[in-house]
Amino acid sequence: MDPLGVRRNLASSPILHYIFPTSNPIPLQGSEAMRGTLLAILALTGGCRLYDLDSKVSDQAGLIPAEQFARYGTEQARAVAIGRALAQWDGGQSHEARAVQTTKAAEYARTLPGVRSVEVDTLGYRLTVVFASGWRAGIVPITDGIAPEATPGIAGN
Repeated sequence: MDPLGVRRNLASSPILHYIFPTSNPIPLQGSEAMRGTLLAILALTGGCRLYDLDSKVSDQAGLIPAEQFARYGTEQARAVAIGRALAQWDGGQSHEARAVQTTKAAEYARTLPGVRSVEVDTLGYRLTVVFASGWRAGIVPITDGIAPEATPGIAGN
C-alpha cells in the first residue's frame, strides 16, 4: 500500500512517472498521443523557411504597373529598364547564378546615361542605383516579359 498515494496518481501526472517509475509505464492515449505527434510535426516543419526569395521580391502585386511608373520621368523609366534587365538574366537559385544575374544587370545600368553608381546585392535580388539627380532607388526584378530596351523614355535627356 502506498501511504502517500503517489503511485495511484501517476496516470494524471507524467512528470511524477519519471520521478517514481513503475514497472508498467502508462502509454499516452487518444488525444494526448495525437497532440504530441502534432507538436513534433510542427516543430520539425514550422521553423523551416522557404529560400525562394526571387518570387517574393519580384512580385509586383499591389504596386504601380511598370509601364505606368516608367511614364513618370526619365529616371523612373531607367529604373524600370534596370528592373527588367535584372529579371531578364535569371539563372537559377544558386549564389553563382544570382551573382551573374545581378552583375549583368549592374553592367546594363552603368551603360544608361544619368546613372551615377550601382550597388549590387547578390543575395537579395536587388540593385541600389543612385541617379545623377541624387535619387537613390532600390530596384528589384520586374518580370513582365518586356525587354529592357523596349521601355519607353529611357533615352531621355
